[in-house]
Amino acid sequence: MGQRSSSPTNPADRVEEYRAALQRCCPGNSRRSSSLSNLANSLQERFHQLGIVSDLDEAIELHRAALLLRPPGHSKRSMSLNNLAVSLRDRFLQRGMMSDLDEAIELHRAALLLHHPTLMTDSCTEESCLTLMKP
Repeated sequence: MGQRSSSPTNPADRVEEYRAALQRCCPGNSRRSSSLSNLANSLQERFHQLGIVSDLDEAIELHRAALLLRPPGHSKRSMSLNNLAVSLRDRFLQRGMMSDLDEAIELHRAALLLHHPTLMTDSCTEESCLTLMKP
């Protein structure tokens, strides 16, 4: 009694697994951005399942760190922009901070520009970008 299941669906186990993987991945390692992103995604998933608000804050910090390791031209930059935007949107929905929503919109715009440079113009309103962000 009181023991946690160690099944792969247990969010706490996944978080600890990815946290250990990140600790083994030294700064400068080519896999560090992926390790940061994996841990951030697992924390965000645990936030959705268990409602631990600090998980969402940590996920945002980790997504920011992963994005820094994926500069313009990196093949996974768009994914990092999107992941951070989704986390910020979730935090906006949790806390109502407009700055989180504003940043999420800008990050989604940047991600879209990487895939569809002609799609985004000055006519892309915040309302149309918000429609793209709906869960």
